Amino acid sequence: MKKGIIFDLDGTLWDASSQVVPAWNLVLSRHQELQKQITLQDMQSFMGKQLDEITHLMFPNLLPAEGIAILKECCKGEQVYLRIVNAQGIPD
Repeated sequence: MKKGIIFDLDGTLWDASSQVVPAWNLVLSRHQELQKQITLQDMQSFMGKQLDEITHLMFPNLLPAEGIAILKECCKGEQVYLRIVNAQGIPD
């Protein structure tokens, strides 16, 4: 039996945008100095872009290293959020 992993980075098989937005906004709310929340349209516009490009779009006034640190925090928060949603069977 062959085993493998499929990475769906462009959302062809599953568009997780609507599930990811609340997770990122939760992280962003912890950074009150930013006063930043994103929409589904924002998230969809980030798809296919690299981290540094998303950082520039989301945080044009931050140093790149600061923005990337926050985005990495968003990505970690996304993983936790999706595990909880999956475990609880919460619909999107």
